[in-house]
Amino acid sequence: MIKNTLAHVMVLEADRIAKGLYQENPGIINELRGAFGGKVVGRYNKVVFSRLSEIVFSSRTELLKLNRIMFPRLRQEIKRLLLVHGSYRYIIIDAAVLFGAKLDIICDYIILVESDEKTRKKFLKNKKMSHNEIELKMKGQHIKINKNCVDFTIINDGDKRELLAQTKSIIKEIVNREKAKHATEQV
Repeated sequence: MIKNTLAHVMVLEADRIAKGLYQENPGIINELRGAFGGKVVGRYNKVVFSRLSEIVFSSRTELLKLNRIMFPRLRQEIKRLLLVHGSYRYIIIDAAVLFGAKLDIICDYIILVESDEKTRKKFLKNKKMSHNEIELKMKGQHIKINKNCVDFTIINDGDKRELLAQTKSIIKEIVNREKAKHATEQV
């Protein structure tokens, strides 16, 4: 049952989508240059993420400025992708900024993945971030979470088997809820 369900799942990664927007949209690049200075844009008119990160994760004011520029565009792009990929039975939006970018309002279910600091640092290190970049990002992100809107919570302590077991349990519960909802609609 679960394996069949997973074949109909698409994952939209907000970080990857945002990076695509940074690199593909000249309007965003110009706005970033105006907001943060020319040093955040390098050769070939491409965003230099290390410089931008250094600025926005060192100052809450600068992070809010970036969020005001990017969140509406990110939300618009994810909505567009939802329409394009509407044939998938389930679409997962992987976004640390889910609540900050107001993406929660387009979700049927919200799954919060909680990890301790050690596990989060290990994850960021696997993304090829330096120790300084990891420390800066962890101190400067200021992620909003509205726990009242969370339907499920996964505790990710680094044990892959436990993570998979929790995920399968949640998938099963969502599938059951969807079946019950459709059965009610049929009556």
